[in-house]
Amino acid sequence: MDPALTAVGWVSAPPAPGPHPHGDAWLAVGGADGALSVISVSEARVSFRMEGRAGGEGGGRVISVAGTPRARPGLAAGLQAGGALTLWCVAAEAALAAWSAPGATCVVADPTGAHLALGDDGGRVRLVPLPAASAVEGEGVHATASPPSPRPLPPPSPLPPAATTLAHPGTASPVECLAFLGPDGRRLVARHADGRLAVWGGVGGGTPALLASWRVPGAAAGPHSSVPGPSAAALSATADGALLAVGSPDGEALVFDLSATLGGGSGGGGPPTTTPPPILARVKPPRVGGPVRAVALSDDGRHLSVAVGGGFVFRFEASVFGAAAVAVAPVGKEEVE
Repeated sequence: MDPALTAVGWVSAPPAPGPHPHGDAWLAVGGADGALSVISVSEARVSFRMEGRAGGEGGGRVISVAGTPRARPGLAAGLQAGGALTLWCVAAEAALAAWSAPGATCVVADPTGAHLALGDDGGRVRLVPLPAASAVEGEGVHATASPPSPRPLPPPSPLPPAATTLAHPGTASPVECLAFLGPDGRRLVARHADGRLAVWGGVGGGTPALLASWRVPGAAAGPHSSVPGPSAAALSATADGALLAVGSPDGEALVFDLSATLGGGSGGGGPPTTTPPPILARVKPPRVGGPVRAVALSDDGRHLSVAVGGGFVFRFEASVFGAAAVAVAPVGKEEVE
């Protein structure tokens, strides 16, 4: 894996009409230089590039990328080391907003396109409302002329003082990664560096409440003083939020059945459960050591891809996926250069 590539994320591309009759998919790749490159899957090339803020902690490297959903396509948020958070309109290569969030570790966009969720090194999650739609969002989506002229970055603003903050009372360990559960943006899962998972309900409306909290089996207990490491992307949920895949620093990946513990509810109403959900699958790629860098779970729960170590990707397939199906066989491996 290229060490200059520091974070990746999908961006919902605006649909056809355009040069691709079936639309396109965009992959946003953050770099050690702070830039955000967006690759067109249909064209297999970098179609857009946005320069981040130079300098700062770690040279301004991008540590987390979040693309907005189809409810508001074409936007990407890039978080740089040191806390510079920028919201980009990809097709116009224009920054729509910029915030200063010292200590921020990861970012994700909610499925409705209303706000960003931002984790930090103190174990907190803050919700940052997205700005209203701008006319620039309609520019240059499928332009064939010269690329758009670079636009200056707006000065960073502090996070809104009234931004909703979610703070787990049982841990101040850094938030490694975040994922929304389900299409309504009401449930959010946070993975902390000490191995604890926390599921919040009522996010984005009403009063947020902690629904569940448990530690990933095999994760080291106790406080964690370092910032998120190479497993910071190791969360993946099915579209309905019923299944959650989690990676671990020791190279193992697990699939939890959240429907058995959380049901379909999105709000609170009682104390959080501390009983771990049932584990539907627990796998460890053979003959390759190192932390899990990323996991990807198919929406039917039958296919699990695991990126582990120095650039190996394994795909696992479940023959029978149910409460007792813990045996999953690897069906493929690919080495990423």
